[in-house]
Amino acid sequence: MHRRLFPRAVALAALVAAAATAGAPTATAEAPTPALTRLNATIDAILADSRLAGAQAGVVVVGTATGETLYHRNGERRLVPASGTKLLTSTAALALLGPGHRFTTDVSTDGQRRAGLLTGDLYLRGGGDPTMLAADYDELAAQVAAAGVRVVTGDLVADDTRYDGTRLGPDWAWDDESYYYAAQVSALTVAPDTDYDAGTVIVHAAPAATAGGRPVVTMTSPTPAWAPAPCASGTAPGCPGGT
Repeated sequence: MHRRLFPRAVALAALVAAAATAGAPTATAEAPTPALTRLNATIDAILADSRLAGAQAGVVVVGTATGETLYHRNGERRLVPASGTKLLTSTAALALLGPGHRFTTDVSTDGQRRAGLLTGDLYLRGGGDPTMLAADYDELAAQVAAAGVRVVTGDLVADDTRYDGTRLGPDWAWDDESYYYAAQVSALTVAPDTDYDAGTVIVHAAPAATAGGRPVVTMTSPTPAWAPAPCASGTAPGCPGGT
């Protein structure tokens, strides 16, 4: 079964959305300690970096033990957090699931097995593992065969009901929907490679061997729903503009 761990949690949560802008930092402590002074100076120096000129930043640092605001700059501004959100989701996952949690993808049946024949349906139940590859499903199929199942008379049922039917985040930008980093959320997915961009298809195009010929188009994780256009080259024989 494919497994994946979340990264280690951090002691302080700081959310930086894109980079620096003007605005005086404030700390709620009336008499800052040397450690708090160093913290403020360190963050100020980062946000003052010339590479962040013209960008915007919002930073809030809160002590996990006391809930005290240790640093604040533009925390009230509504900025797009982008990948900074991973700090929150990773910490929440560690807190709720624990560092030893493993995602599982299960195969089960409600049928009867006799001499290699399974009379009934075979269920593939997703557990939310975003790192599942086509090879992992091949491995599951091999395990079913190794258990003695050779023929299935029923259906193969793909079960993604571990998650609800909400496929897109409510705050996702509509014009990001077509991109790989905004793939729909599902408990049962397949990734085309070890970048784990689940729910996407990678298209490779190479030039034709001869002028006017069709380019060579191949796909990773091809499906009937995704097929190369028959006239990928406008000059290919039989295509508009071709001979």
